[in-house]
Amino acid sequence: MDDKSAGPRKLNPAEEALATYEELLRVKPNDVEALYNKGLTLIKLKRYEEALPCFSEAIKIKPDYAEAWDKKGIALYNVKQDQDALSCFEEAIKIKPDYAEAWDNKGVVLGNSERDEEGLRCFEEALKINPDFVQAWFHKANALENLNRDEEAAAAYRETDKRSPS
Repeated sequence: MDDKSAGPRKLNPAEEALATYEELLRVKPNDVEALYNKGLTLIKLKRYEEALPCFSEAIKIKPDYAEAWDKKGIALYNVKQDQDALSCFEEAIKIKPDYAEAWDNKGVVLGNSERDEEGLRCFEEALKINPDFVQAWFHKANALENLNRDEEAAAAYRETDKRSPS
């Protein structure tokens, strides 16, 4: 049997969501949430370059949208634009100082730039905001290990394990 006779190809859920956001944006091109959610969906699909204009447009409409700044930073980081990503995370933090994910993301970029001490401070800030933030515990442990602070790294890895869902 020829597969082509089976009918149209079924879209995966992310592709279906993307089609929905695109249709909504045809009707309401300045819908900030649709722009943001389309960008999130493109990140999920690892289409980072395509996600960037979604977040940029959302930010243009709503400049104090911390989550859009953060997700734009993630997209930039994934296309190897670390300095621009760092600026986005800093803007998200300026808007929303208790945004643990943005602190964590900033720390990751700093750590990847061999600025582990600065990254460590970001992870610690994220953990002050959310002590159960498993990803920040893991990143903190990595930073401590990179700084040859092995006992502290081991303790942070234990915290990661303790707080990870079973």
